[in-house]
Parts: sequence; structure tokens; C-alpha cells
Amino acid sequence: MRIDSNTVVVFDLDDTLYNEVDFQVDAFFHIADTVNRLFNIEIDKKEVMDEIANKRDVIGYFCHYLPKSTSIRDTLLWLYRNHQPDIKLSQTNKLLLGRLEETSAGIEILTDGRSFTQRAKLKSLGLERFGCLISEEWGGSKPNKARYQAVEDKYQASAYFYIGDNPEKDFIAPNAMGWHTVGLKDNGRNIHVQKVGNEPISQPHLWIDSLSELTDFIEC
Repeated sequence: MRIDSNTVVVFDLDDTLYNEVDFQVDAFFHIADTVNRLFNIEIDKKEVMDEIANKRDVIGYFCHYLPKSTSIRDTLLWLYRNHQPDIKLSQTNKLLLGRLEETSAGIEILTDGRSFTQRAKLKSLGLERFGCLISEEWGGSKPNKARYQAVEDKYQASAYFYIGDNPEKDFIAPNAMGWHTVGLKDNGRNIHVQKVGNEPISQPHLWIDSLSELTDFIEC
């Protein structure tokens, strides 16, 4: 498993290139600020953090403070999905991507989610320069092979790496297509439980603790 000028590297986005909880916290704080401003109330952000940490219904928490309306929850969800987040890429991951840009045939991001939300994340993280294949724009989520095949069609490279975090959907298609697959272990901040099963097709070829370990595979 080597990354060189004939290798394309494809990353998942959420809980791979950054921790999605950072987006989640930023979004819920944005909602709190909006609600406080519009309704002249004071929602305690420490309580919001407790709701997030305990994986409760945070939107429901906000609804308790607001006038009863069937549209309130939908409005809050709209705010969550459509705000411009203030999230950052770690310096370690910035350096890694810089090295991969110099060494590999190309870098792509393959992510599930809504187009506006995912592209807003990319803008905030400084990742807009990379190609990004978003499920809403393709009409199908992982493990559908269409986007992986699109990467192969674009680059015609000799090898492909896929790096993700979710064995339930991330590695099935690239494994079937003969890609090298790498799983990033939960650092304790992942939103969803990382379920590691026994089916070989859903498991990465290698698990790593940090993306910085990918530097071991970069051809010098």
C-alpha cells in the first residue's frame, strides 16, 4: 500500500477529515443565538452542550422555549442544516493534505448528506479546492458504487485509497472494486457509534488512530 503519483486518495468527510460534533455544536449554538435574539430569551449554552453530550433531542430542547407550532421544529432544522458553520481543519490534517497534493494523482472527497450543508462545511474547512461527490447530488448514498466509479473514470489511476470511519457503509463499495481501504478509529468524539462487524467486505484493510499515519504510505 503506497501512495505515489499514480494513486488517487479519496476521503470521507464527517468524522474523518474533521469531527462532525464540531459542526453540531456550532449549529446548535447558532440556533441558540437566533432564538435568544428573536424571542428575547436566554438559552444557556452549557445546557445545550449537556444535551449534545448526552445525545438527547436538542431540537426538542429548543422547542420547549418557543411558542407551540407545528412549523417550529422544521424551522430549527432548517437553521441547523443551512447555516454557514465556523469549523476548522486541524493543522495535522492540513499538512497531510498538502503532502498528498504534492505526491498523489489527486484527492477527492466522497460524502453523504445534503448538498448545501456539506458544501458549507467544505468552505469553512478550506476544502473547496478538492472535488467532492455528495450523495444528494448523485441520488444515492453509500455503499452505492456510482460515485466511486466516477472517481475511477475521472483519473484512470493505477491505485485508489479510500479513508473513512463507518464500517456499515464506507468500505463495502471500494473493497468490492479492489481499492485500498483505511478505517479511522473513533477518537472518542464521533457522533455515531463505530460498529465493527465481522463481514470482511465491510471492513477496511487497515485501521489507524490518526490520519497522520497515512504519511507512512506516501512515496518519498
